[in-house]
Amino acid sequence: MIEYSKSDGICIVRLNNPPLNAIGFELLEQLCSAFSRANTDKDVRGIIVTGDDDHFSAGADVNIFKRIATSLVEQGCLGQKTGAGVYKYEKGDYTPHRSETAEEVILDVRKEASSAYSEIGREEITRRLVLRMVNEAFYVMEDGIAERESDLDVAMVLGTGFPDFRGGILKYARDLGLDHVMAQLDELAASLGERFLPARRRR
Repeated sequence: MIEYSKSDGICIVRLNNPPLNAIGFELLEQLCSAFSRANTDKDVRGIIVTGDDDHFSAGADVNIFKRIATSLVEQGCLGQKTGAGVYKYEKGDYTPHRSETAEEVILDVRKEASSAYSEIGREEITRRLVLRMVNEAFYVMEDGIAERESDLDVAMVLGTGFPDFRGGILKYARDLGLDHVMAQLDELAASLGERFLPARRRR
């Protein structure tokens, strides 16, 4: 659905989702991945998003919204008059509240619409975020932005709230074992793209 290329420091992202390049869940995920890839490429100075020769994009895939709306109606979620729609409403109160039913419907439609969809738990989300922080910290050291790893550890604890009992982001990485950290980054880079490529100084 996405064609990615690079020329003279410009990343070109071409939409290829016939017939109208409608943006659904899967195309959106691929767009985010392409942008992340370009963002981590130091040679990229700009991004061009384009479509095929005839048109750019029709916008959001309305068929997805139709499926969500149809499923909600089938479950009796008809809006404020029934106390439930996309949101949940209490009797006599028009304040929208979170609807677990709507969330389940959207999740089901997303799973059907995206072959690449997979549910990610809290531990996996934490792992990916922390490993990105670790990798960026090593890039900071590689580029000479910080002189000592201890300086960066203190900055992360005091400036971002990184848990002080971990000793800092790089202390945490070394406690885990750098070979283990690099192996995990290689694994994530292979499945999720270049944004997880390990810093060169640790190769």
